[in-house]
Amino acid sequence: MAEIDGRAVGFMLLVFTKVWGHKGETFEEEAVGIDWLDVHRDFQRKGISGQMLRKREKRPNHLFMHVAVKNLAMINFASKNGFKFAKYSEEFWGKGTDDAFLLIKES
Repeated sequence: MAEIDGRAVGFMLLVFTKVWGHKGETFEEEAVGIDWLDVHRDFQRKGISGQMLRKREKRPNHLFMHVAVKNLAMINFASKNGFKFAKYSEEFWGKGTDDAFLLIKES
């Protein structure tokens, strides 16, 4: 969680897993998945997400996230923070949902 003057302004929900896909696709080692990353609208574009990300980069070796292909802001953020494209998945969150990119950062 990110705080400013005792006020919660952002959070990052992580999952520790080998599984990165809904069809059981796995990494060889345990990885950290960013399940949710959010910063309050009044505090966006001030480096808070990057600070939360840097706190989590120690281990395991893989840090990954799935991002809707339409979410250009998050794709740009991920790219600026060292994430690389790994895979494209159609209807990633279920039938009728958005397509997604799997983005991975090696530590």
